[in-house]
Amino acid sequence: ESEWLLLRDRFVREDQNEWKKAPGNVNLEHFASSCPVDMFAQGPLYDIVGNVWQHTANPMYPYSGYRVQPYYDDFSLPTFDGRHMSMKGGAWISTGNEASRDARFAFRRHFYQFIGIRYIEPMSDDEVDREPFKAVNVGLDPEVEATTHFAFAKSVCGVPNVNTQMAEIALSAFRTHASADVASSAQRALDLYCGAGRITFELTSTFNEVVGSDFTSRKLMPAFAMKERGDTSYVARTLPVDGAPTERTMVEAKSYPWAATYERATFFQADPSNMHAHMTNFDLIVAFNVLENTHSPHLVPAHLLSRLNVGGILVVGSSFVWGEVCNVDVAHSPLYAPDADHLQVLRDLLVADGAAEEVSTDVSSVVAAFPDSLSTGTLRTIKVAAFKKLK
Repeated sequence: ESEWLLLRDRFVREDQNEWKKAPGNVNLEHFASSCPVDMFAQGPLYDIVGNVWQHTANPMYPYSGYRVQPYYDDFSLPTFDGRHMSMKGGAWISTGNEASRDARFAFRRHFYQFIGIRYIEPMSDDEVDREPFKAVNVGLDPEVEATTHFAFAKSVCGVPNVNTQMAEIALSAFRTHASADVASSAQRALDLYCGAGRITFELTSTFNEVVGSDFTSRKLMPAFAMKERGDTSYVARTLPVDGAPTERTMVEAKSYPWAATYERATFFQADPSNMHAHMTNFDLIVAFNVLENTHSPHLVPAHLLSRLNVGGILVVGSSFVWGEVCNVDVAHSPLYAPDADHLQVLRDLLVADGAAEEVSTDVSSVVAAFPDSLSTGTLRTIKVAAFKKLK
């Protein structure tokens, strides 16, 4: 990428907002397709800009001072993984900022639409080492770091990892109460608001396919890394600082009981009150920390039940402490009433018409510590309930 910038600055000079006529086949100013590679000379070379995008030899990486843009939080950050290659120069169809010098986009090597390569004879046999680029995203996003710490730390503030507890509760309820045909096949499970995917991976030991889902693909990055590479990492010091910096923590699948099954997991971005059509036919659905973090909690239970197979189990774990995203309005549902018996309202939503029945769980509540820093966290009591779909 740095070599391409040098060529562009030396032989093209003007940027998209400065030229009177595009110096190459770009910005739809010459053709509506690619053209022969010797039509647009730029110094001693051709097509430094335009015709097709150029894969560079280095993976995508953040410039110094990079920060996540909160309104477009999953554009660049997911490409800082050592697998997405930086591409420069624009194609014939690239307009606006895509035709500018500083446009930075990244795709994996198998992406070929409007993409080409420039053959260069190297002056040495050295190749770009991609390994250091795998961790360039670590430490850039405190919220994702906290999500990963919450998922994989053995304990938070001395409280045992609640994700493993919720997975054990859900699996026990499934084995005990799912109908015989569903329990024997254990085909598909769903983990909602999965974050870095700890519950998702825990369920792979039992189910042939486990789908993890979150509101934003940004929080799924550690889960994708674990599934694809067998490891992920985070820097806990990017939580609000309360002491000395902490080294990067590496988490490896081989250290867990699901080491042989973690590749059964797959991940999708989705709204739990309006999931994709393909997210259905599940034998087990785990909805931990979901209701308090969705915009319409009262719509979620029935929607989840509609995606569950008859005889399957839905496990809900919630503090019922409504987050900022919740559209809390008592007029919408008694679920939001300040003095509500939340579990009873949940039962009414699911059981009243005979669509499901409540079944027992090993425990009725667990304590969760949501990390605020390395040594402090917010303690919440998570109420747990399980339901079996009857029709």
